[in-house]
Amino acid sequence: MMYDHDDDLDRALRALPLEPLPDGLRASIMAAVAAVPEPILTRVETFGVGLILALGTWLALLSAGSGWSVGKTVANVASAFGHALVTPAALEWLGVGIACALCLSLVSLPRRATAGR
Repeated sequence: MMYDHDDDLDRALRALPLEPLPDGLRASIMAAVAAVPEPILTRVETFGVGLILALGTWLALLSAGSGWSVGKTVANVASAFGHALVTPAALEWLGVGIACALCLSLVSLPRRATAGR
């Protein structure tokens, strides 16, 4: 059984008095829905926390071994890092990464509209 005669119900619902919307309701809803939340930490703070954690991990691993010398270890790490950066494969990947970053920075992506800004 189908009931397709809602005309009386529709008329009754439209006849009900509606309360006016509060001022700024639409703007506050749009701001809550469309606004992108701000990050908790800035890029510099995130880099600093990562650097501190990396150095702490490195020092913990170094101190776990016996008979280590700080000067000799720092020299060995710096030398290995320098040699790793000048290999052809590392330079190729560095070039690919820079090219990708440039291409992505040139692409124009649509931004979400933010209400109230």
